[in-house]
Amino acid sequence: MGWLASMVMGAWLALTPAPAPPPTPTVTLTGEDIPLSAAEIPNPMRGQYEWLGIPSVPSGWPTMDVYYRDQFQWAKQGERQPGVYDFSAIEQGLAEAKKRGGRLGFRVMSYCPGAGDNLTPSWVPRLANGVPDWNSEGYLQAWEKLNAALGKRFNQDPRLGFVDIAGFGSCGEWYNPPENGPDITLPNAKRIIRAVVNAFPDTFTIMNVNNLEERVAYAYSLSRKVGSRHDCFGLPDDLFSATFAAPSSFDRWKVAPSIVEWCGRDGGGDQQANGLAQTRAHHVSMLSSGNFPTSWAQMTPAQRVAFTTANKLAGYRYSISALTLPQHLQPGQTITVSSRWTNTGVAPTYDTWQPQLLLLRPDHSVALRAVLGVDLRLLFTGSTTHSDRVSVPQLAAGQYQVALQVVDPQGYFAPLRLATQGRTPAGAYPLGMVTVVAGALPAAGGAASASPSTTSSGEVAPPAEHSDTAASVTAPSGQTRLPVVTMVGVAAGLATLAVTVIAVTRPRPGRRRHAR
Repeated sequence: MGWLASMVMGAWLALTPAPAPPPTPTVTLTGEDIPLSAAEIPNPMRGQYEWLGIPSVPSGWPTMDVYYRDQFQWAKQGERQPGVYDFSAIEQGLAEAKKRGGRLGFRVMSYCPGAGDNLTPSWVPRLANGVPDWNSEGYLQAWEKLNAALGKRFNQDPRLGFVDIAGFGSCGEWYNPPENGPDITLPNAKRIIRAVVNAFPDTFTIMNVNNLEERVAYAYSLSRKVGSRHDCFGLPDDLFSATFAAPSSFDRWKVAPSIVEWCGRDGGGDQQANGLAQTRAHHVSMLSSGNFPTSWAQMTPAQRVAFTTANKLAGYRYSISALTLPQHLQPGQTITVSSRWTNTGVAPTYDTWQPQLLLLRPDHSVALRAVLGVDLRLLFTGSTTHSDRVSVPQLAAGQYQVALQVVDPQGYFAPLRLATQGRTPAGAYPLGMVTVVAGALPAAGGAASASPSTTSSGEVAPPAEHSDTAASVTAPSGQTRLPVVTMVGVAAGLATLAVTVIAVTRPRPGRRRHAR
């Protein structure tokens, strides 16, 4: 029975799994945050925007985005003859925004007391007091045709950031005092809103919240790209309270921007402190460069701090907190990269940005560029950890610098500025070094090993896989073929395969052993 014992022992050894190979050492690289007390970090569609050509406040504050209102007037520039449109003024705004590296937002007003009054073409119906006849079919059709032409021209222009949903009320703010005449009916208000939203399906449209909630909720129902606007920001009574209490408005900042204009009148209290509190509470993305009653020169030191802090916190403020990956890489290997991102702003970005992992050679040329899957639009506030699998290409052995870069996949914007120290002229953020090895990978443990990474999500690089594979071999003539267990394992630190094959034979049926 010795042969049977040998067979059982051999089969048992073949079926015993190989020990898991030791994990390769990982390293966690961390970025150094830029404190909020440092200079402003300019990025598009956030922070202070240039309002009506008024320079930034304080002087020299970086503003990337531009807002046109009075610069483009419907009758004076846009439509001098019925159906003949001239949008050259908007083109000027788009060119200025591109020069700054940002975007343009604009509003088309129909009526603005003290700033042109009735701004519609002469053939558009108006009341006896000169106010547009909001409910007339002539006015509604003219508004719809104008916006259709604007959308056809500018909807997919990457230089355009947002369009206000105006078309009704004083200065297009959906406020109609009694002296202006009859209010607009709800069906006609919906037509005005639809005209803008339908004309710009790929662009953010911004609805003023200083009006009836029913109109705001309707605008939101048309598209997830409808954001919010508040044109009397910083007052102590906080006009956001009435409208943002509704579910349709409360979480709107998660999908579309909240844009504000400081209030031009002094409503009592500290407008700058109120504005800072409201920026945080309502997740404001963009604040105007003008229209506040207290100039920078008149602000107290505390008011200046509140004013600048509100502008720094508005919108997004991303940083890379940590990046974990193997300390040693091998060409052809697939590695796990864990990145931890933080947003200390009050709102997310609403654009599609593409975070990328870079490996840089000593001459700073890019040896590897891998797209990471984290979606910064979903990082509202706080931190998130994301893991990606990255394939290592054929690289020469040596040390490489690890960097991150966040790029615009459309190629319009420069790489995103992070609240992380060390930005290069190319817009990348170097974090540390890794080594590419030509042969076997060093195993974790011992003096050469780095400590395994730990992150808030507890994700670490997984060990290499092994497999147990069933196979069969051809037995010599006159012997029955039996299943053979072949075991393949990756030995620690080796690139060779250990294969154990156990072949078992037995006589063919019909042949008997003779008793002795």
